Amino acid sequence: MISDAGVSKSSVTQLTSVLSLKACRDLRFPQLKKLVVNNCPMLKGKLPENLPSLKDLEVFACERLTVSIPSNQMLCSLSIRSCAEVVIKPLFQLGLLHRLTSLRELDLKGKATDMVSFPSEDEKDGRKGMMLPKSLITLRIRHFENLKKFSAGLQCLTSLQHVYIINCEKLKSLPERGLLRSLLKLEISGCKLLQKKCKRDTGPFWPRIAHIPDVRC
Repeated sequence: MISDAGVSKSSVTQLTSVLSLKACRDLRFPQLKKLVVNNCPMLKGKLPENLPSLKDLEVFACERLTVSIPSNQMLCSLSIRSCAEVVIKPLFQLGLLHRLTSLRELDLKGKATDMVSFPSEDEKDGRKGMMLPKSLITLRIRHFENLKKFSAGLQCLTSLQHVYIINCEKLKSLPERGLLRSLLKLEISGCKLLQKKCKRDTGPFWPRIAHIPDVRC
């Protein structure tokens, strides 16, 4: 994959016949700042963990890959799109995202099929199952087919400015206290149930979002 420790960006694309990343497990990339793994449907295993300088991680269409979050605090942008539930779900259950205190942008696209609330909640004791870092500025949620509501945990994201909600057809609820005053832009598309309730001036949820300067739904 990468052999030069001085490389700052790497892209792994369309490796349809590569089956395993085991050989990369112990490799070190101290200067790597951006890693893109794109369209590797047969790829198994974990991403390299020795990425102390990584700031941007993008994983797209990797059905079997396990996304391991680097232990450093430098990651600023995380995008996981068109990956299987086995890829996305551990991020929520293990609270891995909360420790990324420099994360500014989070982009998630399906297939967390059993997620009905975002951020997800622990049904056993009422605690938040997925804590998001307060540093988040931009949040994109796409194609979560069973997502029905946003939980109160969203209120903890005091730096959040931009929210994009796309093609979550069952989504029909916003937090009762409304969305954060810090929000500058809210875009909702492909969410008919929610869009109807957020209709400007007449929708029952409009008072919850009327303070946002740029609302597109």
